[in-house]
Amino acid sequence: MTTAPPTTSEAAAADSETQIFVDDLGREVEIPAEPQRVIFQGTEHASHVTTLGFVPLAVASSYTGDAPGELEGIGGVTVDLSGMGDVGDGEPNFEAIAAAEPDLIVWWTDEEVIATLSEIAPTIGIDPRANGTDFITDNDGPRWSKQRRFAELFAVDDAFEAQVAEYEALVADIRDRHGELLDTLEWTLFDTYDDGQAYLYNTKTYAYNAALPDIGLTEAASHEQATLEGVVYDEAFGYAVISAEVVPEYGADLVFVGRSTDEPFEPTLATVLDATAAGGNEQVYPVDVARWTFHLLQAEINVLREVDAILSAGDVEDLGDFG
Repeated sequence: MTTAPPTTSEAAAADSETQIFVDDLGREVEIPAEPQRVIFQGTEHASHVTTLGFVPLAVASSYTGDAPGELEGIGGVTVDLSGMGDVGDGEPNFEAIAAAEPDLIVWWTDEEVIATLSEIAPTIGIDPRANGTDFITDNDGPRWSKQRRFAELFAVDDAFEAQVAEYEALVADIRDRHGELLDTLEWTLFDTYDDGQAYLYNTKTYAYNAALPDIGLTEAASHEQATLEGVVYDEAFGYAVISAEVVPEYGADLVFVGRSTDEPFEPTLATVLDATAAGGNEQVYPVDVARWTFHLLQAEINVLREVDAILSAGDVEDLGDFG
């Protein structure tokens, strides 16, 4: 007995249930047209859509071990993530992933792991760290291009475009209210990893150094100088290690210090920050490192809201020339 070939309508229905997605490895992968049960490697991937209303089936890793709390901590997550599963701790738990029965897996660009995951469900390799021009050259592209791909893939593009409109309106409003002051200010950001050591980045496009120029703030020359003046500089990851003794040399009107806890600054770091011009005028601001460094639109909105609150307090001053 032979099986009749599918009719035209049956073939069209089958095609409409899948789509071809070209991932960051250049692979053409057949995936569901409307993926629902999606496992993401980590919170960097998941944040692109949880801030737009999509609930992942599970994630495989997070920075803190609390993926729902981590995602909610960056702000903008309005969906209930309490049912989101955990299928790994840095490394994929293949048994747990298979047991979860995903219809799509979104991973980094590790070809060996992707090959194994593809035996469980369609798997695409996407690097989530692209927000305009990023330190990963292959991901250069239009502003928010990577998150727009996520939004279209998971049918939350309307929410994404609404956030774009919110961001643009916020930029215009802040410029309208604070533009004259903003045009005089320089900023810098030290990331501390909560260990008392200061790090400067100048090659990654994070939320803060994408959003701050949009409102007219000028990045302090120290960010670039740090990569040229003999400090310890990691070219692969784009950061310079700044010893406590020379932190005051990297001055700015606004000094932001990335933190992942609410604990006070370590004594050595507090002392050198107090010695800066910004410290002397109480213009040193601890900021949540996750909110400020995630590669997504909501993070940029968060940054602008925090800076707006600082400026609206009315005590920020132009402290002079830091060139």
